[in-house]
Amino acid sequence: MWWIIIFLHLAAAIFTAGNIHPDEYFQILEMGWYRAGLASGPEALTWEYASQIRSGLAPWVASRVMLALPGFSPGTITFVLRLLASALGCITLYRLWKSWQLDQSPVKKFAQIFFVFTWFLPLQHARFSSESLSGAFFFIPFALIVGESTSKRTWMWLISGLLLGLSFQFRYQAGFLILGFLSWLLIRRRPGYLAIALLTSGLSVSLGIGAVADHWLYGQWTLTPWNFFRVNLIEGKAAEFGTSPWWDYFRLLFLNLSLPPWSLALMIVAVAGVFSRRGEPLAWSIVPFFVVHSLIGHKELRFLYPLASAFPLALALGAESGASWLRPSIRIATGKITIALSIFLLTIFTLKPVRLLELANNKLERLARTEALCVYSEVAPAFFRHGLPTDFLRIRSVRYFVLPHGQDAQKCRKIFYRRGFSRDGEVLSRFPGARLMHRTFPEWMTRFNVNGWMSRAEDVELWELPSELSPSS
Repeated sequence: MWWIIIFLHLAAAIFTAGNIHPDEYFQILEMGWYRAGLASGPEALTWEYASQIRSGLAPWVASRVMLALPGFSPGTITFVLRLLASALGCITLYRLWKSWQLDQSPVKKFAQIFFVFTWFLPLQHARFSSESLSGAFFFIPFALIVGESTSKRTWMWLISGLLLGLSFQFRYQAGFLILGFLSWLLIRRRPGYLAIALLTSGLSVSLGIGAVADHWLYGQWTLTPWNFFRVNLIEGKAAEFGTSPWWDYFRLLFLNLSLPPWSLALMIVAVAGVFSRRGEPLAWSIVPFFVVHSLIGHKELRFLYPLASAFPLALALGAESGASWLRPSIRIATGKITIALSIFLLTIFTLKPVRLLELANNKLERLARTEALCVYSEVAPAFFRHGLPTDFLRIRSVRYFVLPHGQDAQKCRKIFYRRGFSRDGEVLSRFPGARLMHRTFPEWMTRFNVNGWMSRAEDVELWELPSELSPSS
């Protein structure tokens, strides 16, 4: 089983290039790139940097990888970061499995299915994002304490406290997970005074690490968690990005957890699993986290990503508690449907880039290793993402031009980078002799442009232009 999980996570690290949310670039990679001394200045950074509301820990880790790989392409650096995040995800699943002693548990057969076939785990774990990192750094010490590793090794309380604090530093909203878990620990588990002292010491050290990382990022001492709370909730900045009713996370989960309406069945089973063990730490941690996020007006599905690693465990517990209610034939059919859908979704979301435009960027990186490139584009340079410059993604050996401006480049291979689908004739009439090098979607797919989906797709084309052609004229 574990070899399959490791293989799927490795595949996700290799293939799922790109970002699920812009924050993966702008709040981590861009900030890390700047503070590593590899960008000219902070002018291109987003408003969060000036407001000093983002933790410096994830950008610091990213910057260490960038500095350790001088001269390597952005694609290589992001692959290494995905590999690190995927390794953390595998460790998290392993520790959760061991902490619940699932090898000897009656839920083992259900756990094996869900730990392997929960389709979004390799994808989520491969993201070097605050959500993924925070979830890993919460559930690893969670599993250590629940599995009583701390009772055999007293110093593990110190390590657990440190990791819990780092979970908070990676994403401040994880404080609600930590608060719920520590409440269970003090009320139900009741560890000794030495354990509490060591746990508190670890938490205190992590707060110091976070403060130093924030000073590194902003160049001055600042209380970043307070800034985050003040700007987003008191000043209402988060609400400017949209608000929704308290129940909207149920709608988002229904649409995204699996293929509807099967996603509804998974939601019911997971909720049943949590509440079947409502006196245990899983419920004490997840419920307050989910309730608080439901009460906050601005909602995004990614805010729940820190819970991803616990989802297969909740499903296993729920399936075990409800299995006796179903006839054997129905249980077998349900299992087969779940596995079939999961394999289908795993294949799609583990073996393709998160953003298809990264395929074109990867091709440019490969070409730039052996020859000088001049890349022409319209509206914005090729290294822009979501309408904003991402200096980290700029290939240093490539010269970028935005048409119709820019001087004509000499002694380089000229590439026209076009966003959006076009017919071959449109480009050839503008640039006679141009040769198509890359296209996200083949031209024949225009015949199946139902509801105009291609206008919303991330299609990127690369055309090689004749060396004597002057694109800027």
